[in-house]
Amino acid sequence: MTPQSHVLRPSTFSIVASEFENGDLGVAVQSKFPAVGAVVPWAKARVGAIATQAWCNTAYGPSGLKMLEANLSAQETLRKLLADDTNPQVRQFAIVDAKGQVAAHTGTECFEWAGHITGKGYSCQGNILAGARVVESMARAYEETSGDLIDKLIQALSAGQAAGGDRREGRGDRDWRRYERDWRGYERYRRDEVNLFLSKARSLAESSPAPWTPQKRGQPPYPPKAMVTLLLLKTWLGMDYRSISAYLRAFPEQRIKVGLEETPSHTTIRNHMLRIPETYLRRLNTQLTKPYQKGA
Repeated sequence: MTPQSHVLRPSTFSIVASEFENGDLGVAVQSKFPAVGAVVPWAKARVGAIATQAWCNTAYGPSGLKMLEANLSAQETLRKLLADDTNPQVRQFAIVDAKGQVAAHTGTECFEWAGHITGKGYSCQGNILAGARVVESMARAYEETSGDLIDKLIQALSAGQAAGGDRREGRGDRDWRRYERDWRGYERYRRDEVNLFLSKARSLAESSPAPWTPQKRGQPPYPPKAMVTLLLLKTWLGMDYRSISAYLRAFPEQRIKVGLEETPSHTTIRNHMLRIPETYLRRLNTQLTKPYQKGA
């Protein structure tokens, strides 16, 4: 199994589903955690779909798909992933294979309310939810909705939200993916709260005094206020220096919104962090995170 990679818990509800009769499979997720589509949902045509959440082990995604591709069943894959994990009690994940077989796990130390419901070809799961009614409503909506698989996935998310969803205020990010039976169709939609946060963070950084004056020698310096915006984003996402640098490389549109022409290395980001007075960042963080603190 690949080395474990842990990120801040994406307090989440999700659904994985497969319609064996026509070959469709998909995964849908909604979370207060920003950019959740880069963390929770994993799927591969003709193979299966996985949602990994709570204290998320992102290695479950690629490793699980490889096991499914090697003809392990959803249940066999789940057992192997748990056996290789030193902290299964904080994990929550679900697997559906191309045959419609389902397996799910909610660790005993996942934050309440946490749980899952499985049915024919699907599994609904979530953590830090308003209650069991969230996944129960998702399952009912999935079973009662007619039409294409993606319609069922969307209705399941909407039903979960209507039932209370994440027990913190605000919906956050949503991501859903469908792999069609001809294995060429691919649909992805996402709504990131991170875009709103970035807009506010950059506006606040631009209206505040720069924490240092760039020196006019050597390589062109990174703009101080852009680096402040980046560090605010890093703190909000709960990422370390390597992760935030990798995030900007993976999502160049976010780098542009930060105000950077190039992606700084993790060492450069760390060095800039050390240059900024702690009180300066604390003041800005306090102003930015007030809307997100309740129930966090």
